[in-house]
Amino acid sequence: MIKDYKETKKVTVINHNIIKFQKGDKAYYYKFKNNKIIKEVNNSGNITMLYNVMTFNVTELNNDNFLLDIKLQDKGETIEKTLYF
Repeated sequence: MIKDYKETKKVTVINHNIIKFQKGDKAYYYKFKNNKIIKEVNNSGNITMLYNVMTFNVTELNNDNFLLDIKLQDKGETIEKTLYF
């Protein structure tokens, strides 16, 4: 996701569970679905990027920045991360 963000021309927060990175004629979507984070290219196909996800929330901030809060379960442990882009 960080690589796509660095190479993108435009970031759009679709809703609190979906973020879109526009790179030329391709759109890369990261979506929270069925307790996984999946990546889709131009809304087709998908690649699972992260399993055992409990929550995935995207919050759009001012100046084209956003916060990404992720909570996941790994080996019985709950892990919470907040990323700022």
